Amino acid sequence: MGSHGGGTTDGQKQILASMGIVEDLIGIPVLATMDVIQIGQTDDGVPVYMDKNAYQADMIVLINRIKPHTDFIGDFESGLCKMMAIGLGKHIGCSRLHQEGFENFHNLIPSVAKVFLKKANIGFGVAILENAYDQTYQIKAIKANKIMTEEPKLLKKAKQLMPRIMVPEIDVLIIEKIGKDISGAGMDTNIIGRTTKGPMLGFNGPTIQQIIILDLTYASHGNACGVGLANFITKSMYDKIDHVSTYANVIASGNPNAGRIPVIMNTEKEAIVAATRCCSQIDITNPRIVRILDTLHLETIWVSEKIYNEINSNTQIELC
Repeated sequence: MGSHGGGTTDGQKQILASMGIVEDLIGIPVLATMDVIQIGQTDDGVPVYMDKNAYQADMIVLINRIKPHTDFIGDFESGLCKMMAIGLGKHIGCSRLHQEGFENFHNLIPSVAKVFLKKANIGFGVAILENAYDQTYQIKAIKANKIMTEEPKLLKKAKQLMPRIMVPEIDVLIIEKIGKDISGAGMDTNIIGRTTKGPMLGFNGPTIQQIIILDLTYASHGNACGVGLANFITKSMYDKIDHVSTYANVIASGNPNAGRIPVIMNTEKEAIVAATRCCSQIDITNPRIVRILDTLHLETIWVSEKIYNEINSNTQIELC
């Protein structure tokens, strides 16, 4: 996306290189620049920017995972249309669109995508759906003139495939790692039920009082966007944060709260003790604690004794 890698050419090249996308390996040029041109504007007068190299290409193939977004709800959330608007728009386009506010993205993203489909050489898109186990569920090639009708259908399916933490009430949620490779928000708000603005509307998952983050993924390259969703982090996690990259991302998205630093504790144990003490109306000697690897991998979770006893009659959960 436009603001990843600190919103710089070198930063984006480093991210691509870490995934093996370098000229020596793939045998074609990698043109990761921040150069854009304005290709038009939406019906509401919002300017639409596009990567200059992509605009000059004979054909553009869009590839993206279709999934619920972490900050807004609409017929088009994370998918091919967002890859046009926020991805091909680079840092300038990304920043400009976020000035309109997430509350307008349900209309803004498709409006911008329509400009791209009219003005740019979009050949087709490749939409990817994943199941609740982070496995590829479906890959669908979509002609450019069908993207606006097909993507909403795929998004509905993606929402049905989403995982969830099948525990009704959690005092402390321990997340081992967050990162941009896990979710655009570091941790998926559709799993934890909170955004930087408060509880997520319509969320039907568990209530969570306190969240602890233990680490940052290597693939995130220090970008800790979403760290502000937690209440506590460890010192080791804090030391891995690239503040320049993180701040470039949260500022471009107009969401500085996502980069706020929670309370820093020296060790995991200290973080758990502190988080438990900050919970209200709990049995401090027998708290409800859940530990997950990250919000993308929920097939196996760890729970405290109190939760274990509360869910042992749920036939949808395999206890071990």
